[in-house]
Amino acid sequence: DTINLHGEVHYPNLLIEHTDLDFGCILNGTEVSRYVTMVNVSPLPVKYLWAFILDENDRNYTFEPQPQTNISSPQLNQTQIQSGPWLENSEQQITYETANLTPKLEEIFDISPFFGCLQPGETEKTAIRFYGHPGIKTAVKAICQVENGPVYELYLHGQASYMAYRLNTHELDFGDVHFDKSATHTLTLTNVGSVPLGFHVLNLNNLNTNQQHAQIDVEPESGTCKPYTSTVITIKFLPSIPEKFEKILYLQVAHFQPDEIRLIGTGMFNRLEIDLPRFIINNSIEEQLYEQVQEKSDEKFLQHQLDKLVVQNFVQKSGEINPQLVESIEQSNLFQQQIQQQSMNLSNQSLSISTTSLSKRSTISKSIPILPDYLVDFNYVILGTVRQQIIHIKNPTNNNITFRFDKLVVDIDND
Repeated sequence: DTINLHGEVHYPNLLIEHTDLDFGCILNGTEVSRYVTMVNVSPLPVKYLWAFILDENDRNYTFEPQPQTNISSPQLNQTQIQSGPWLENSEQQITYETANLTPKLEEIFDISPFFGCLQPGETEKTAIRFYGHPGIKTAVKAICQVENGPVYELYLHGQASYMAYRLNTHELDFGDVHFDKSATHTLTLTNVGSVPLGFHVLNLNNLNTNQQHAQIDVEPESGTCKPYTSTVITIKFLPSIPEKFEKILYLQVAHFQPDEIRLIGTGMFNRLEIDLPRFIINNSIEEQLYEQVQEKSDEKFLQHQLDKLVVQNFVQKSGEINPQLVESIEQSNLFQQQIQQQSMNLSNQSLSISTTSLSKRSTISKSIPILPDYLVDFNYVILGTVRQQIIHIKNPTNNNITFRFDKLVVDIDND
């Protein structure tokens, strides 16, 4: 007789996801968890047990002295230090010095579950926690012992330290900015500690609402500043309207109190000051604006305030000039030209012919505001003689301005 014998020899075995686990550097007094996946790849139930191995020839952990928390009012290049987690309902400074008592190894790392049994093909996630004792720097070897099986090694690294950073400024002065052009400034965030710092701008959406003419763009709006590096934050500002502006950005860095970043400047437009009276059409928007500034401004600032209101009115009401608005402006200009022509024919008084129609039509396509015309009055001029007037033109801005006069030749029929 023949008997067939069949047998299999299996070895209890696990597949562990990592052999090295680095927790990085965390804030003193906090903890962080990482997860390791274990799979029973054998057809046998596997019992396991974790243990920590101390190296007698090497120090498994060291401690570095830690500074006290220093959170002060924002000043130029003032370093902000946080040595531990915030105390709830407390605004007092935190003293977080290195502990005198050396913690036990199980008080630095914790593995859960610490032991167990996995059925064939079963998967389990093991949580490994690192407790950030102040100033600790550690490298420990953990082993996973399988009953009647192999031993797996897992190296654990971790560090705890304080957070510290500084800003190069808390105020950005954009100076004079053309109302329809953006200006750019930079803010430098420097991480002077070992812990990565997350940051983000808190109130950017509130500053860019429909009720706010000015637009602020921050790049990056959020991110992480790595240890001992600097992150440059670019801030672009578009006034959109000619007026002085002051905005406050709140920059949140890690768990620190938000920093106030003050943005100041003046929205302006290129303009010339001419020592001539303005030609204001009756019942026009310009007339209404002129009456407003005439009551509140002296003669020195009257022209500037009028131009400023005209531009503001343009920005508020037109924004982007549509075809209907262009047509209405052209009709208004044509009506204005007809009134001036009738006035010329009815009297010998030679008023300066406004070049509004020519100049405005060319600028409408560029969607720019149109300022009220000036009036040059020569009074009575004897036939065959030439009369001239000298006008003074001043550039009140800090920018170079080029200008030209559009000439409109008018033939006067004496018949």
